[in-house]
Amino acid sequence: MRGPAARAQSMSGLYAHIPFCSRRCRYCAFASSVYEPALADRYLDALESEARFQLAHRHEFRVDTVYVGGGTPSVLSPLQLIRLGEAVADATAGGDCVAEMTAEANPGSLDGRRLAVLREFGFNRLSLGAQSFDADELNLLGRAHLPGDIDGAVRAARHAGFDSVGLDLIFGLPGQRPAAFFASLSRALDLAPEHLSLYGLTWEQGTPLGEELAAGLTSPCSQESEREMYVGAVARLAEAGYEHYEIASFARGGKQCRHNLNYWRGGEYLGIGAAAFSFIEGRRYGNVADILEYCDRVEAADPVEDRSERLGPERAAREALMLGLRMTAGVDLSGFRQRTGFDAPGLFGKSLETHLDAGRLQIEKGRLQLTLEGILVANSVMADFI
Repeated sequence: MRGPAARAQSMSGLYAHIPFCSRRCRYCAFASSVYEPALADRYLDALESEARFQLAHRHEFRVDTVYVGGGTPSVLSPLQLIRLGEAVADATAGGDCVAEMTAEANPGSLDGRRLAVLREFGFNRLSLGAQSFDADELNLLGRAHLPGDIDGAVRAARHAGFDSVGLDLIFGLPGQRPAAFFASLSRALDLAPEHLSLYGLTWEQGTPLGEELAAGLTSPCSQESEREMYVGAVARLAEAGYEHYEIASFARGGKQCRHNLNYWRGGEYLGIGAAAFSFIEGRRYGNVADILEYCDRVEAADPVEDRSERLGPERAAREALMLGLRMTAGVDLSGFRQRTGFDAPGLFGKSLETHLDAGRLQIEKGRLQLTLEGILVANSVMADFI
């Protein structure tokens, strides 16, 4: 995606996937499974082996950020979290030069011992899947926690020494009114997190909510209500001192997620674990998603990679623009030309003109950016560029 000069100065990230949850949420289509201690032990054996392999074969790969996601990493026992920390340390050559280490966690599976283990291994950022502060909404989503658990998890994280805590919220639930979402947002702001992520509910095929939608048993939130929730949240968060730096991401005090910024800026990343993806030297590849097959392959010393593609120059340029537009700062058009060898107006032609004329895109000080109207239909805008 980038030329040699850009590659030399970019960041690099490590992602480790923990595919276990206490139970499956009703909207979730991620690669995950219900937690079983014995299977988790076997999986961690495989993860440690893959981490050692990657360390031995990628001496030149510098890790600046670490992100452990899932699934629910905090569902692991404290002893299993120690093993996870050791695997990450292996993959980062000790982690001494890592600037940011993030762990995802769910409020219902977090306690002081788990938090202490994460801090011991250098984790300095926590991302909590709050989703809602309304008990009925949490039940609709199939979450395994109650609103009070969110408050307790944030207090415990502060006590453990985390000075960067993020909360995820979901809006656009079936039947959800803007007032209900704004109530959750206010509860979240009361906890003063450094980071907030706001996601519109996605209806995934094969999930319980997706099947209910297909059967006509439920219906999506109206577009008007979703718009009111998102636009209102952007305004409220700005008033509260949060920078809107990416479509769904808001931070204060310079606490943007550096790991995700690396993705959006086209940086390299290495993924370990089932279903994890990597992007190195212009090649994107992913590990087998099935947990048992992943373990089998590692134990047999077989490759865990099962899909791969090398991006050609034009495809890489199109993806660079698409990813860059996720950031509210947008894409520097001069830098885009230098980095990719393509001029954006020439490459995207009529599609670019159409969205500029419609007010979904704007060019300010040489940067191509989504407007607020463009953000509301970002998927359709970006589909024209990829």
